[in-house]
Amino acid sequence: MAGGFEVRPAQRRVLRHGEPVTLGARAFDLLLVLLQERDRVVGKDELIARVWPGVVVEENNLTVQISSLRKLFGAPAISTVAGRGYRFTLPAQPAAATDSGPLLAVLAFDNHSGDAEMQYFSDGVSEEIIRRVARGSRIRVIGRTSSFQFRGELKAEAADRLACSHVLDGSIHRACGRVRISAHLMDAASRTTVWSDRFDRDLQDIFAAQDEIAEHIGRALDQTFTHQPTRAVDPQAYDLYLRSSPRAYSPDELRACVGLLEQVTAMEPQFAPGWGRLAYLRSFMHLYRPFAERTAIAAKVSDEASRALVLDAQNIDALAAQWMVMPPFGRFIEGDVFLARLLEAPGEGDCRRYIGWMLRQTGRLRESLALTERSYVLNPLDPMTANLVALARMASGHVADAVPVYEGLVERIPDMSFPLSSLLRAQAFRQDWERVVSDKRIQVDRT
Repeated sequence: MAGGFEVRPAQRRVLRHGEPVTLGARAFDLLLVLLQERDRVVGKDELIARVWPGVVVEENNLTVQISSLRKLFGAPAISTVAGRGYRFTLPAQPAAATDSGPLLAVLAFDNHSGDAEMQYFSDGVSEEIIRRVARGSRIRVIGRTSSFQFRGELKAEAADRLACSHVLDGSIHRACGRVRISAHLMDAASRTTVWSDRFDRDLQDIFAAQDEIAEHIGRALDQTFTHQPTRAVDPQAYDLYLRSSPRAYSPDELRACVGLLEQVTAMEPQFAPGWGRLAYLRSFMHLYRPFAERTAIAAKVSDEASRALVLDAQNIDALAAQWMVMPPFGRFIEGDVFLARLLEAPGEGDCRRYIGWMLRQTGRLRESLALTERSYVLNPLDPMTANLVALARMASGHVADAVPVYEGLVERIPDMSFPLSSLLRAQAFRQDWERVVSDKRIQVDRT
């Protein structure tokens, strides 16, 4: 782009001559819309609908964000067409790709079962497809937290917002012990369908259907795909397993998920994913428990992780769980062995975004930053991944690069406390005391 600017949608960053610049989350969303539609004038109502979906805002909110963009890019960069709207006029061209090969976004499949409670099942099927594609091929896959934000009418924006090369979407209809999965793979650049198919299966064969879909994707993208044999799992146990995926990692939520997984492993003792997730979530939960209880919990985690690894020697959740319950001091060599296995393990899981954090705890800052940046590219809309990349940047001395990430989190999710406290810490590191003192979002009791 002219003026030495570079926009990286997947990372939600703007660079000027290679250096990051500060831009609020709404202003960044507005910039993406104007760039995507730079061949036409975009009306004010359309801009408001796309930048503030589902929110009633005054037109002056749009004016404020337009002013922010003009301040950064220069007033001529955005022209006002009286009575019609705005148009981005600064010359732009696609940036060179930093990674080769396809980048796939798997959207949450639509639930056509007529039962709102079945949406968790549809999401679970999509999540399992993500895991299988990521584990069995060289295809890079966008994280579920980011791709699952695009539902309904927002699905049309997924390819542009996530900067992916391909999108997998579909629908699920479940009734009377049967499930029908329709899936189609789209090339993002041409908006053409690369592959589509429909699968009718008994619930006992749901894993086989997921394998077939993942294998077809690999073939359609002409990549090496190694089939991962799976066994049938009782539908009731599988339902419980799908329900056990946490969203906020709060103590109460983790406790409930662990309870579900204890039922899963009792019903299906040969189901490796159940044991792996159980060990991982229990290891996370033990961090909330008193120190006096942690030794006993760690022993239980180690047993559950061992069961998973006997069934699947590369189960990434189980490997992460073993590292999480290791004593913080005195076993560094053994900890490095676990980290090496984690780094080599294929596939995706919620725990993968924390591997960079684990590296940082052992002082391997450069490796931590590089790995966390890659995770951020693949899951740019996930708040926890954004927080982790900002922390990694600060720990590596790149405090200025962390500030825009925290500002975006604070603006997008004002109820989350850790981005604001981390933002203030980053500003303090930069000795920007004026911004620390003037931040109206901090309420201090001076009585």
